[in-house]
Parts: sequence; C-alpha cells; structure tokens
Amino acid sequence: MNYHFGDKERLYATVLEYAHARAREKYPLASDEGADLPAAQRLHAFIHHVVFSLFAEGVPSWPGQLMAQEMIEPTAGLDALVEKTIRPMSEKLAAIVGELLGAGRTAERIRLCQMSIIGQCLHPRNARQVIHRLFPQQQYRPEDIAALADHITRFSLAALRGLAKGEDDGYGLAPGEGAQP
Repeated sequence: MNYHFGDKERLYATVLEYAHARAREKYPLASDEGADLPAAQRLHAFIHHVVFSLFAEGVPSWPGQLMAQEMIEPTAGLDALVEKTIRPMSEKLAAIVGELLGAGRTAERIRLCQMSIIGQCLHPRNARQVIHRLFPQQQYRPEDIAALADHITRFSLAALRGLAKGEDDGYGLAPGEGAQP
C-alpha cells in the first residue's frame, strides 16, 4: 500500500476518485457535444446525470454511499474531488443556469439557483428512509428515477423562467427584496 499510494489517506482519495469515475462512466454527462442544445435540454441532461448517479443500485451504488459519507465527514480526498470533478460540474451548471436566467442574472442568483437544483437532486437520496416512511409507495426503479429527474427539471425551469422575467415570489417580494440577515 505505501509503495503505490503513500498512505491510507492517498489510498482513500484514489478510491474516491475511482468511485466518481465509475459513476460518470455508467451515467455520462453530455458535455461539449451537447453544447449546441438549448439550455433547457442541457439542464435536463445534467439533472438526469446527477439523479441517476445518486440512485445507482447494486454494485455501482457504493460510489453514492461513499460520497454521502464524504459529505458528512469530509477527508482530504474531498478537496481533490471538488477540484477535479465537482467544480467543473458546478461551472457547467452555472453556465446553464446563467443562460436560462438571462440578462438580469447575478453571480449570487446563479449560485443560489445552483444550490436549489442540486438540493432537489440530493434530498430524495439523502432522505430516502424518511421518504419511505412518509410515502411507502415511492419506488426508485429506473422509470421512477427518470420521472424524478423530469420533475426536478420542470420545477427548476419554471422557477428559473419566473426569476428571469422578474416575477415576484408570491410573498409580495420582488427579486432581491426580503428580510436581511
């Protein structure tokens, strides 16, 4: 182990990178070849990739479990994974969101929208046991996961389009207004 990896931390970081690579192989993210597609289609492809990666079953499910553990108790391996994999995906999502928001976008608005989209993708996986208790009929077959990805896409597009139009949020607050921390 020491000869090939140096120490346990480097071995773990290698396993973490390997896990992410396997998830990307199984559920590839349409990248540059889809750059000419409309932003809404690129958003759907992105969400589809993330949701299917999170809900992989059987042997491939261990990467998702490993990432969940890494989010709870991060190691040095997370820093490398963020730089190598997660940051480029975040930048891809930011470009899509920015395009959908249009001219009135700000870096802060894009960041918040990114977090909202990723949160919708992560919540069903992270809260799976609670969801099962609340909605025992909920299943995670491939067609259910595809329907979830479709819903997250429609929900996100509706929100992004509303924000792009400058619509208020239903609470009487125009974009940018609200309680200050």
